[in-house]
Amino acid sequence: MARFENILYFVDSESPAADTLGLAVARARSLGARLTFASVIAPNDSSLVGGLLSPTRLEELALEAKAERLEELIAPCRTADVPIATRVLVGDPAAAIVRAVIADRYEMVWKAPAEGGRLRDRILGSVDMRLIRACPCPVAVVGSHRPEEGRRVTVAAVDVANAVGREEVNDELNGRILDLALAGLAESDTRLHIVHAWSLYGESVMRSPRTHVNPEKLDALLEKERAARQEKLERLVEDYRSRLTGSEAERFAPELHLVKGDPSSAIPSELERLGADLMVMGTISRKGLTGFLIGNTAERILHRLECSVVLAKPAGFVSPVPAA
Repeated sequence: MARFENILYFVDSESPAADTLGLAVARARSLGARLTFASVIAPNDSSLVGGLLSPTRLEELALEAKAERLEELIAPCRTADVPIATRVLVGDPAAAIVRAVIADRYEMVWKAPAEGGRLRDRILGSVDMRLIRACPCPVAVVGSHRPEEGRRVTVAAVDVANAVGREEVNDELNGRILDLALAGLAESDTRLHIVHAWSLYGESVMRSPRTHVNPEKLDALLEKERAARQEKLERLVEDYRSRLTGSEAERFAPELHLVKGDPSSAIPSELERLGADLMVMGTISRKGLTGFLIGNTAERILHRLECSVVLAKPAGFVSPVPAA
């Protein structure tokens, strides 16, 4: 299992909920991780300071004020058993965080959703999405909500289709997804579900009367595909479990779910049915005319989520944000 020992918490609000900061400390404690709280200020690109202060001095004072505010925010969370640091960065918020991740080798970025509106609208805020698209390490946009019954439900969405040319990428990314899901099981009251959405290519076309496909033969083919996906899903879980030892192996006891349909609709529906408050999934980024975008399926799923989310990228992802 991958280790998450150096975590950055991006504080992008002047008044974040205290319970989100405390929850971050609790999670860092359960992982045995160092935790850095970071804020970002905009660079001083204005010459309209009227000679009252030099642009450099004005930025220095803004940094000092932000650092003092950050210390005030986290003071109630400081504890002897979790190494906690603070830092204030300068620049575009998403780009500044990504540069810090690259320079200081943070293994995960946490943040609360943007303020206001529904959770899925806040997750899709401009800063959050740019961070998700560009950050080379996993990004967790995690709220403080806990289900009424006091149990957390984590859902890991994996892809066992293994399309030609993507076998190694899928296998490696699935492992990262399960690592992140297992890391969340440090909280003993968390239940883990692993979901895979599947479909038979061309099924709707083959069911059309004009194709004259025998319905019974099509149903048999459909069952064959379902069984193959089920076998691959079970093999993925068993192979992953075989690499775990001690308490990790004991905690890893997921329920498996094979759901039929397009992932962009089938997965959100399954999350709602399971009462998920956290989803872990992967994204294979692609570069388009408008810059780096997360994979089409992942982005469509995000547009329908009402729970917190952790996104992982495959090994070898190169951030479009240049190093400082």
